[in-house]
Amino acid sequence: MLTNRYINALLTSGFVEELKLQPIAFEECEQAAAAAEQRQRSEQLSLQFTELNLAIK
Repeated sequence: MLTNRYINALLTSGFVEELKLQPIAFEECEQAAAAAEQRQRSEQLSLQFTELNLAIK
């Protein structure tokens, strides 16, 4: 979900043309989006673990 929002923000803000001209910047954006997705997954797993831990107590 974060990736879709990130891409939509890039498309609407006009950065697409600049990114086409700067492949390194595009790769950095892809890496940032992947890192954001990984953080989101980690947060979700952490919350699930906390909920399970509280349910056990």
